[in-house]
Order: sequence, then structure tokens, then C-alpha cells
Amino acid sequence: TALDFRKFLLWIAILYAFAFLIYSAQIALRWSFFYLLSIFGLGIYYCIASTGRSALGDDILMLTQIYGSGLVYISLLYAIAKLKEKYIEAEIRSDMMSVIANTDMLTGAFSRTRTESYLSSQITNFHIHKEPLSVLVLDLHKLKQINDHYGHNAGDKVLIEVAQKLLRSVRTGDTVSR
Repeated sequence: TALDFRKFLLWIAILYAFAFLIYSAQIALRWSFFYLLSIFGLGIYYCIASTGRSALGDDILMLTQIYGSGLVYISLLYAIAKLKEKYIEAEIRSDMMSVIANTDMLTGAFSRTRTESYLSSQITNFHIHKEPLSVLVLDLHKLKQINDHYGHNAGDKVLIEVAQKLLRSVRTGDTVSR
């Protein structure tokens, strides 16, 4: 009996797509080429087994289109997968840069820039919704003398300890800034 490739043509492209959805771009590329080579092997076997048939030329044309379209599918899906990976990497870098920009690296509290933005939005919220707003400003008395007498590392340790105690003590929704 003759093998009718038309019955599973749609499934060929879907299997490539599934490979790129499930696996990383590199693994999906290898799997897709293995699959394409398997189909190629079946096609060669089919052509050899069908020698002498009158429609063999049409079958060879159809098989050539299957292989050509398979290469196009694989190439497009690989390019899309690589773009997706690059996008995810850029998104992660952007998130990391946002954390760096908004966090005081010494204490882990909000940075001055983030504090100004946050305070501005809270003041706007206060004016619009008339919700209570409290701001507490602390001055670490004699921090300059600690820096001058014991060095900046000691002053940094004081800042870190105070910030950590404040961060552990505030309520959910409250912020600590430097």
C-alpha cells in the first residue's frame, strides 16, 4: 500500500512548534533536525519502494516541499526562540538595574531617588484620597564623629545596623529610606 504523506502534513509543523515551546532553542533545534532527517529517511524509503509508479514525480515534488518547508519552519522557530531568550535576558537585566537604581546598596533601604519618587506619589495620594500619611525623619547623632574617629567602615556598620533594625521593625506597606 502506498504511504500518503498528505495525511500528516499539518502535524509536521506542529511537532516543530511543540519542540520550540517545550525545549530550549538549542535542544529544540537538534530535535527538529533529527525529526526532519527521520522524515527524509522515510521519504527516501518511500521513493525507493514506489519505483515505477506513475505518480512518483508528484510524490518527489511533495516530499521536496515538505523538506523545504521544514527547514523554513525550523529556521523561523529558532529565530523566534532566540529572540525570546534575548528578550528574557534583557528583562532580567532591566529588573536588576531597577533594583540597583532603587536600593541603597549599603543598607538595603530605598535609595534617595526611589524615596523622592515614592514620597511624591504618597503625597499625591494623600491629597486625592485624604488618606493618612506619616513621615519620620531620623538623624544619627554624632555619625560624623564616628566616621572621623573610628573610620568610615565603622560608620557604615552603624548605618547598616540601624537600617536593618528599621527594616525588620516597620509594618507591611511602610518603607525605610536612606
